[in-house]
Amino acid sequence: METVFTFSRHERKNIMKKIIATFLLLLTLTAPLFGCDNSDISEASDPQNASDSISDTSNGIAADFEYSVIRDGTISIDKYIGNAAEVVIPDTIDGIPVTLIEISAFSRTPIKKVVIPETVTTIDSSAFEACRLLEKVILPSKLRTLEKNAFSCCESLSFIELPASLEHLGREAFKDCKNLKSLCIPPNCLEAGNNSLFKNSGIETLELSEGIASIPDMCFGNMPALKKLILPTTLKEIGYNAISGCPNLEEIILPEGLEIIRSSAFSYNSGLTEITIPKSVRHICSNVFAGCESLEKIIFEGNAPENIWYSDDPEKTEYYHSYKDSDHYTIYYHKGAKGFTSPTWYDYSTQEIE
Repeated sequence: METVFTFSRHERKNIMKKIIATFLLLLTLTAPLFGCDNSDISEASDPQNASDSISDTSNGIAADFEYSVIRDGTISIDKYIGNAAEVVIPDTIDGIPVTLIEISAFSRTPIKKVVIPETVTTIDSSAFEACRLLEKVILPSKLRTLEKNAFSCCESLSFIELPASLEHLGREAFKDCKNLKSLCIPPNCLEAGNNSLFKNSGIETLELSEGIASIPDMCFGNMPALKKLILPTTLKEIGYNAISGCPNLEEIILPEGLEIIRSSAFSYNSGLTEITIPKSVRHICSNVFAGCESLEKIIFEGNAPENIWYSDDPEKTEYYHSYKDSDHYTIYYHKGAKGFTSPTWYDYSTQEIE
């Protein structure tokens, strides 16, 4: 009977590390046979003599980093084992590019600043989670993936810029980053599942780049410090609970071109006092302003929306007035606008303006 051996991911990594270490040892021992100068090899392996490449590869350890070779033949940084305040991650190890920062690789370490090389395309889940002293992060311009909780609970983080190349931003990526005050969201990284990206963060100003067409469900919820939200002219849809639970958000300027506002989109933004709905809005769902206790005035720039849904399902026949979300505000519409009624519209007080 044939015996089949199976290895865990950790065991495979250790085997690969030993193979690499053995290869490098043989290379060092046989270098004189081929006229090579051992001093060149020694210099290359000395971090003091090489800023971009580190070659102390004994047992899969390069300077202050544990690493492994992944399936595509590139290097992942698996764990930071140093204690420096400022860290520059190498872009290569033994000539092999570093492309991945593994799960929890730097989590709970005492770093204050980290520079991530241009070769890195993925930062995995919780890679820098709970680095409570971390203040500054330099991300590579070609980064594509930033997974969930990547920088959550980095309470001192005050500087980070997301590159335009970013295609995926995992949920709660910056949760509890209390000292982060502003951020710009690149155009291609918002998608379903981007839940609570900045939950309980200190962000006061959030800008969404031109090119973003939709804000996913529950994307920007529970941001107690948010005061200013800059939306792009390309925005077409705002999802369920997309911008909710932001008590200090006093103004939301919706762009002309917006078409759909889904249920509870702006719920529990208790600092909001007035909002203008642009002419382009065709569909609006229930409870959009539920819990907006200070809201007094909603101004419609155009005609009444074509469809007013009870839920996010446009096929349902129940209507908005079945789930009235507030008694505080008045609907204002321009003279000549179609679809509104006076003195009430779907049980809301209305007032015609010039």
